[in-house]
Amino acid sequence: MSRNRLLVGGLVIVAALVIAYFAFVYPPVSKEDTSGAIGVANKYRNEQITDKDVMLKGQEEAAAAAFALMSPEEKAAMFDRTTSDLQKSVFATAPTEMTSKLIARADNAVFSRYWAGLAKEDRIAMFEAAAKPTQDAILKSCNMTLAQYSQLSQAEKQDKVMGRLSEANMARVAKDFALAGNRSFFEKMDAQCVKDFGTLLSRDDKINLMGYAPRPVIASMEYASFAADFFGKAAPEQQFAMLERSPEITTAVMARADNAVFSRFWAGLAKEDRIAMFEAASKPTQDAILKSAGFTLAQYSQLSQAEKQDKVMGRLSEPNMARVAKDVALAGNRSFFAKADAQCKNDFVTLLDRGERFNLMGYAPEKMKVEMERSYGEMSRVSRESQ
Repeated sequence: MSRNRLLVGGLVIVAALVIAYFAFVYPPVSKEDTSGAIGVANKYRNEQITDKDVMLKGQEEAAAAAFALMSPEEKAAMFDRTTSDLQKSVFATAPTEMTSKLIARADNAVFSRYWAGLAKEDRIAMFEAAAKPTQDAILKSCNMTLAQYSQLSQAEKQDKVMGRLSEANMARVAKDFALAGNRSFFEKMDAQCVKDFGTLLSRDDKINLMGYAPRPVIASMEYASFAADFFGKAAPEQQFAMLERSPEITTAVMARADNAVFSRFWAGLAKEDRIAMFEAASKPTQDAILKSAGFTLAQYSQLSQAEKQDKVMGRLSEPNMARVAKDVALAGNRSFFAKADAQCKNDFVTLLDRGERFNLMGYAPEKMKVEMERSYGEMSRVSRESQ
């Protein structure tokens, strides 16, 4: 009897050990799965959803819900105030019948500007995707057949055909490619081209296009709009610092400024800064201004600093002040913006469009970015809970 009890007891212990082994030890965890991790990382399982994923999904849902409640005017306005990249995304997701009507309205100037913004290999690819009648007509103007063209190297195609296209033929290829419904047409558009097509849209066109925008794009538009508004909440010094850190946006904004802005800038400069700015201007600008003052560049170079100020800088007309300042600014001179006073810097800030304000938020102080993300997250949460 005691032997039976011992046997049963032993079997129970063995069974318990087997269960424990399979429950806690087998299969063995590889070093690859555990190295560098606090917990066990099982690469064969689906990745867990993080708080960030939940927030992004919530933002998309909140944006979609808010968009559904917008009036037609608000939907059209949402298209207008977003960035060119997001507008491009809307064009790219719209049905071909809608974009074809839009493309049909564009003139040759729009398509030739589009063509000018393409890389060489994109031009060749676009030409080779065009309709055969278009290819034949263009190759005929280059004294070439399609068979001869096919024997050329990429460099020869660029040099002997693409590089010799007239503006009308550039437009013909681009338009032919676009009207064939090639979705990559919109992917290759630069910011100016997006604006060109945007000007061709009626209010109803914008509303219809927005109806086909994917939820992530709607959410991104909403976020871009929010960030642009948040830029307006920054202190002037922060706005100036953000603008100064982006030479591309600064140059684009300065190109829009009128003579009054640049002459105010000039008026705020110290005498030595005016001389330095004049001497940093392009030679044609220097020659034109010196000619109006009765000097040559050689004579000017012999003057003392005081004479340069008295005989040249002190006699500049407002248009010439503006010409010098704008010339130096558009040449990308980084010291230009640093010399502007608060009023002049504010003049440039007022010329920013919403897309530029959104992009400048990428240069915001970290504390401001955190505050913006927190505010946007709270706005999304409230919007979500109110549905």
